[in-house]
Amino acid sequence: MFKRIRTVKNYSIGIRHIAGTLIVAWTLVITGFLIWEIRVQKQAAINFARTEAIGTYNKDLVYRRWATLHGGVYVPITEKYPPNPYLKNVSDREILTPSGKRLTLVNPAYMTRQVHELALNQYSWRGHITSLNLIRPQNQADEWEKTALHSFSAGQKEVYAVSLIEGKKYFRLMRPIYVEKGCLKCHGFQDYKVGEVRGGISVSVPLAPYNAIASKQIIKSIFIHLTILLLGLAGLGAAFFIISRNHRKRLLVEARFKRAMDASQDGLFDWDLESKKIYFSPGWKRMLGYGPDEPLDDFSTWETLTHPDDAESFRVMMNEVAEEKRDRFKKEFRMRHKNGHWVDILSRATLYRDKHTGRVRIVGTHVDISERKQIEKKLRQAQKMESIGNLASGIAHDFNNILFPVIGMSELLLEDLAHGSAERKSVEEIFKAGKRGSDLVKQILAFSRQSEHRMAPIRIQNVLKDVLKLLRSTIPSDIEIKQDIQSDCGLIMANSTQIHQVIMNLITNAFHAVEKSGGSICVGLKEKFLQNSDVFDSDLKPGYHAALSVSDTGQGIPPEISDNIFDPYFTTKDQGKGTGLGLSIVHGIVQEHHGDIKFNTEIGTGTTFIVYIPLMNKTDTNETIEDPAAHPAGNERILLVDDEESVAKLGKLMLNRLGYHVTIKNSSLDALQTLKRNPDSFDLVITDMTMPNMTGDKLAKEIMEFRPDLPIIICTGFSERINQEKAETFGIKGFLMKPVVKSDLAQMVRKVLDEPDYSPPH
Repeated sequence: MFKRIRTVKNYSIGIRHIAGTLIVAWTLVITGFLIWEIRVQKQAAINFARTEAIGTYNKDLVYRRWATLHGGVYVPITEKYPPNPYLKNVSDREILTPSGKRLTLVNPAYMTRQVHELALNQYSWRGHITSLNLIRPQNQADEWEKTALHSFSAGQKEVYAVSLIEGKKYFRLMRPIYVEKGCLKCHGFQDYKVGEVRGGISVSVPLAPYNAIASKQIIKSIFIHLTILLLGLAGLGAAFFIISRNHRKRLLVEARFKRAMDASQDGLFDWDLESKKIYFSPGWKRMLGYGPDEPLDDFSTWETLTHPDDAESFRVMMNEVAEEKRDRFKKEFRMRHKNGHWVDILSRATLYRDKHTGRVRIVGTHVDISERKQIEKKLRQAQKMESIGNLASGIAHDFNNILFPVIGMSELLLEDLAHGSAERKSVEEIFKAGKRGSDLVKQILAFSRQSEHRMAPIRIQNVLKDVLKLLRSTIPSDIEIKQDIQSDCGLIMANSTQIHQVIMNLITNAFHAVEKSGGSICVGLKEKFLQNSDVFDSDLKPGYHAALSVSDTGQGIPPEISDNIFDPYFTTKDQGKGTGLGLSIVHGIVQEHHGDIKFNTEIGTGTTFIVYIPLMNKTDTNETIEDPAAHPAGNERILLVDDEESVAKLGKLMLNRLGYHVTIKNSSLDALQTLKRNPDSFDLVITDMTMPNMTGDKLAKEIMEFRPDLPIIICTGFSERINQEKAETFGIKGFLMKPVVKSDLAQMVRKVLDEPDYSPPH
């Protein structure tokens, strides 16, 4: 904003400077013309006076020549015109007319002097006939006239000047008088010869009348020039006002455009196809990490920064626009950021052709769509995970139905086989494998976020040993797995499936770090007391923690990516080696358990991840080992409904051993008809959830319409439609997840049948 104000202010100062200069110049020009006009008018006054003086001189010369031709003229002798005393040498100076009137000769010079006196009296014109060799003293030349007479002798034909006479300005003109033959009558005694300069006549014309005319013209010129000056100044002012206003508008538009360009997160480019020069806006440069003065505004910059895999297709599209095969385009491609990574760009551009010059330009925008691309990638991954989740739920249901007979039959066999026998040991392994399969299903459901994370006191070392046993069979034997596990490490409040997942991910990552180059993995677990200084940079609290560490001897984590390793979908593994979710899931699980995860890495040496989870208080973690006791039993009548015949038979076998009377139905519709025929013939219904024709929850609803007091237990391998909370809202008394072990089944059946509000039918 301040820069724009300074720009406008500087421009205003410049405009005022130019305007002042032009105003002064215009004033000087008009003043110059006015001065020139005044001089012209004054000179015109002199020229008019000169013309008048020349006319007077010529007139004097003409009548004098006329008088000379006639030898002078005779006039009556009067007091004003007495006989000329200087013509005594002329014999006929005086004559008597027949009538007796006396006349005297008036020679040309005398006549000229008389005329001059008359003109002076009437018109203020001054005439003077003079000579350097004069006869009459009155014709004595003044200093100016003497100078003029001498110049005539030197051959000059005319002399003039402006002089003050009696305080008034006159234009004085003097020309020579040459001796003519008739002049010798009076001047012959002076030894003149025809053609010689005898003297001269000066004429002095008053300048006042001509100056008055010139003054009027000068006043008129001053008015005209002043008017022109003012009009010009007004025109200049108007012009500069318009120019200044338009320029201010242009500066404001440019400033607004620049602010828009500076503030815009998008980039603008303007490419001149003829010169190959490209304007890159500030936003364009910021998008790629460059400063205002870099890179070069040239097409070579575009070519250099464009990803090689995108360059050819982009060049083809640009050429199509340049050749006017299309007038616009929209293209996604990648450009290299200054720090080296690739930026996803959406480019939109339009072709422009100048109608006057014919020059072609391509103008368009660049938008950074990297974040959108990441979101799209995450969406695709989320859709993939959703698909995995849907697959997991289907697998869970079917696999639990498969595991149910395995676990159940194993459990029944363990009751029948003698302790210490080889058969019993084999069945124990079958039972453990079935339980691991059941836990694996729970882990898959947890990973797909379709099961609850139930917290319970667990020992990490037990989970750790199971994971190591599982992974040892999948990790090549040339990669050594070292163990440093504290066997008496305390209990933590955790979800065993999630802790299993944390350990699996960390050890799998360590394996990938040493897979190609070989090396070793070290897994450790120990109790550690964290002090205030140990937890100042985390959310951990001081106290005892279980410290789980997984180390590898790989190449380490580069510093430039160390801040991103816990980001979702961030991975440096090869295609197909990972989704980029592992460490982010680990971080999320650890945070959920009120713990923290840290890592140490050194390039070329390896990486160590350490997970801290708070230990439970010793007073709260005393483990009680229950003595094996007989499972709760009874003799009530139970209707067992399951479309899997093997599952139904196993359930009947378990319940029969507990003393219950069991009726099996493999169809929910058959079970409903049986109950409707004999509503009081059963004390409990145990039904599977997922069955054809009618699901378990719908069967329960139908039963409760005519036997609301009949308790119902629903079993499911997995169903999105039912869980324990939903079952309770439906009025269902019990909920069991398959595969069901005998102890859980016995406890649930007895719990439901022993509820206070239940009374068996009579």
